[in-house]
Amino acid sequence: MSQQPSTTTRSPEEVSGAFSEVSSNEAEFTQALRAAIVSRGVSLESLRQSLADRGSRVSVATLSYWRSGRSMPDRGGSMIALAQLEQVLALPAGFLTSKVKPRKPGSMVASALPTHYRTAQTAPVTVRNCESFDDAVVRAGLAELGMDWDDGLDRVSYHDRLQVRPDRTDGSHDVRTVFVATRPGAHRFPIWSTHDDRKAFPFVMGLSNCRLGRVVEFRAHTAVAAEMFLDHTLDEGESTIVEHRLESIGQDLPVTQMLRRVSTPIRELVMEVRFSGEQIPRAVMTRRISERGDGDVQEPTTLVGSSAYLLVIDPAPGIYGLEWTW
Repeated sequence: MSQQPSTTTRSPEEVSGAFSEVSSNEAEFTQALRAAIVSRGVSLESLRQSLADRGSRVSVATLSYWRSGRSMPDRGGSMIALAQLEQVLALPAGFLTSKVKPRKPGSMVASALPTHYRTAQTAPVTVRNCESFDDAVVRAGLAELGMDWDDGLDRVSYHDRLQVRPDRTDGSHDVRTVFVATRPGAHRFPIWSTHDDRKAFPFVMGLSNCRLGRVVEFRAHTAVAAEMFLDHTLDEGESTIVEHRLESIGQDLPVTQMLRRVSTPIRELVMEVRFSGEQIPRAVMTRRISERGDGDVQEPTTLVGSSAYLLVIDPAPGIYGLEWTW
């Protein structure tokens, strides 16, 4: 089966020695909420109004306390408002509510916590023979969902499209995949998304012909493992086209690359990076790293408008992508 780990959008060299992590004594909920508000560029008053339109009366002062960590949602009504806040901020259901720590088990808040979205510190990792540590982390993370890459689906093509924000950080990363079922009953596939900026909160959302299932967030790895359901169960040989979104909030390091590993044969790989406004890189390169160890090819490419592209037909196993210099 096709094993296609999620793309990465930062170089490890940029992360080493960079900004320090957020203070550990701040609640994870506070960090995530603050990052979401900043990323969406909304005011507390506009959030209050959007919640009021949905039937939840939450004051600007309360929202400010949640954002600063001075208080946490502690009532059933607060959890309803928080679930609505996820909608307003374009976050997956459970992203914020899963990070609330109830004061006591069995409370109204505890009973309102999502069961499909949870946070774990780390998955137990055992490196097998001929397996890298990174691959072992991914395998262990997906095992938390009872999943692996043997999902009964062959990948025919990928189209990755990354939107770079005006502050040069990575924005939405939409992935369109053409699947063909290799056995009857195929109905779901796994996603592993990670970020090299340790302050980031990565998440996954379904866009077309798929929906998000269970999610486990691993803060120690700045990663998320997700179960994505197809909109219908496939028969053997049946195909479908799905789109999902990888996104992160809270990061502040400039993005300089988008890469994808191709582990099994696919027909087509398309990669696209869209830059914002006047934030255009000085140089852009395509990159192809063979898994056979016989080459790391980098070639200059030109922008088409404010976008860069890479198209590969019948790519051999390896890593492909676009890199740029600001």
